[in-house]
Amino acid sequence: METVDYQGAVQVAEITGVVVVYLLGLDRVDAAEKIAEEACKRNPEAALLHLLLANVHIRKRDYPAVLRDLGKFLKLEPRGLTSDQVRQTREKLQRALANGQRAPVV
Repeated sequence: METVDYQGAVQVAEITGVVVVYLLGLDRVDAAEKIAEEACKRNPEAALLHLLLANVHIRKRDYPAVLRDLGKFLKLEPRGLTSDQVRQTREKLQRALANGQRAPVV
């Protein structure tokens, strides 16, 4: 049963990712954010969804939200394939915000 739940969560993350990326391509950032947030609420253990939401928040330039999203991702995937890159991005963003930069490069 656990395998089915995991596979279902992965499918939800993949489908949500396609929809969110499509909406971002249409510059419908608010709609993309709403879908990504709802997916995270329904599947809080799906690390990929938190990373997806971080990308939406980057587009919105909501950097505190990006930090939260990346932190949730790393809590769920501390040693995943992209975890080192996510960790570096989070640290870079934290430094930029601490130094008072208005629009850090993420």
